[in-house]
Amino acid sequence: MPGPPSAFTPPYRELYVRTPADLGDALIGYGLRKEFEREVRTRPGLLMKGITRVWTDWSQVWVVQCGGDGRNNRVVLAGRERGTTVEVTLPYLHRYEVRTPLSDTARLLAALEADYHPGTPTRAVVDALTGVLTAWAHHRSLRNSGVPLAQIDRAIAEPLRPLLATWLYSDEITDTEDRQYRLR
Repeated sequence: MPGPPSAFTPPYRELYVRTPADLGDALIGYGLRKEFEREVRTRPGLLMKGITRVWTDWSQVWVVQCGGDGRNNRVVLAGRERGTTVEVTLPYLHRYEVRTPLSDTARLLAALEADYHPGTPTRAVVDALTGVLTAWAHHRSLRNSGVPLAQIDRAIAEPLRPLLATWLYSDEITDTEDRQYRLR
């Protein structure tokens, strides 16, 4: 029977290291998660919520997180010996670490939109980047690991299409119908 819910939230959803040896004396599980869960259940004091997938260059393994600090890229893992923990410094650049907060990027893009009028190339690039970041933020909030390419294509093509058509086919454009502005 499961125990009471815990307030512990692991600091990392997934970890990325080069080899399992980078994890030191941490309790490591190979293979299926269910097999590792059985091993963790035999050790009192370890929380099932802390079981985390670790991606290496060639494989994946499982560990149990006991704590950590996302700002300093450090994580505390359960040790091989009962009652021990291992503190590991993760590689500085791991795959899904956000370097610039989305709010700072949004402020920069808003300032660029205010400085450049619609129809200018810089404004079109800003609008395209805003669309891509909006789609990315939406899928990140849903915890999706990828953004559909159709959404990225639409976000980039819509603001740039009129400028590209004018630049590529300016001699052929005779009226303002939308079909003539579409790229062939």
